[in-house]
Amino acid sequence: MALNLPLIRLSKSTVTTSDINSVSQCLREEFLGIGSYVQEFETKICSYGYQYAIATSSGTSSLQLALQAHGVGPGDEVVLPSLTYVATYQAVSATGATPISCDVRLSDLSLCPDSLLSLISNKTKAVIHVHFASLLGSLHEVRSLLRHHSIPLIEDAAHSFGDWSINHGNYDTICHSFDGIKNITCGEGGVVCTTNKHIADTISDLRLLAVSNDSVQRYKNARSWNFDVKSQGWRYHMSNINAALGLSQLQRIDSIRDKRRTLSNYYYQALLASQYFTPLLPLLNNDTLTIPHIYPVLAASQGFDTNSFRNFMLDNNIQTGLHYYPNHLLSYYLSSVKEPLPNTMAIYPQMVTLPLHLDLNYNDIDRIVETIDTYFKL
Repeated sequence: MALNLPLIRLSKSTVTTSDINSVSQCLREEFLGIGSYVQEFETKICSYGYQYAIATSSGTSSLQLALQAHGVGPGDEVVLPSLTYVATYQAVSATGATPISCDVRLSDLSLCPDSLLSLISNKTKAVIHVHFASLLGSLHEVRSLLRHHSIPLIEDAAHSFGDWSINHGNYDTICHSFDGIKNITCGEGGVVCTTNKHIADTISDLRLLAVSNDSVQRYKNARSWNFDVKSQGWRYHMSNINAALGLSQLQRIDSIRDKRRTLSNYYYQALLASQYFTPLLPLLNNDTLTIPHIYPVLAASQGFDTNSFRNFMLDNNIQTGLHYYPNHLLSYYLSSVKEPLPNTMAIYPQMVTLPLHLDLNYNDIDRIVETIDTYFKL
């Protein structure tokens, strides 16, 4: 192992003095549950073009609550790509519904519209479109397709917070994640953004054990004592502590976007010269607001040995990742397959994810690419 070289992490949180001060102020006020900080955080999210925003405990709980608010439950089916993190599948199965694995397009690893169309049945209650690696992919085609079937579209936008172009269209429900390594972090947290007031009100109650209208009291740093509960709810709300961190991080979303885009473009040019990997993310210009969260690449030649490569990189103190092992191959979700997924099965053995975070610099990327070159020349 190259012990003389510093470790380049795959991903990491970046916390500033302003972040620490914001959380410290919240702690000094000693109201740590859901309250005024959460309300302010939701208001700030809406200022970026969203109509309603409901902050939650995680991106996963956001998806589950969004599905439940749309009436998804036992006996229903939800179509989603197999190539996503297991959290997306867990959100579906948590409602009692059955996830149905869909194939992806090879160009951007988003939902394949043809595969989706073949999987829609009278049991299909919703479709989840994943913004894989921050890319919108087939989103507009999927939206158009589902309008003809009157099926709600829920967007798993865990990778793409900060790309405000995603809400410029006929969106219904978009779920973001704010865990420790996302584009901005609340430590843990998520948000459901929607154009539908009924969906927003329903989720607002469901996240607080389905206590009717409790959010209104909580925002005042109070709570309901005489209340009604009309459905199964969950303790899935965001805390003031998490919101305080998120509010601070939101203040520098533009600089975060610029840094991530700059690093992505530097990778693109370096890998283009190297020729051993093809970046999934294109060269980002001013016409797109894409804010890269992860940096997946595809091996340019067949027979790529993922484990050998990742071990070699780690021996040189460089972490890499895998986004993702297909969910339809997991024991719990074997029954999610209704038809073959040829693109998914062809692409995932060729994939690996390179480091991307705010503390990465050009020298780090040069070292990563040089180490890649060394591996392939052995």
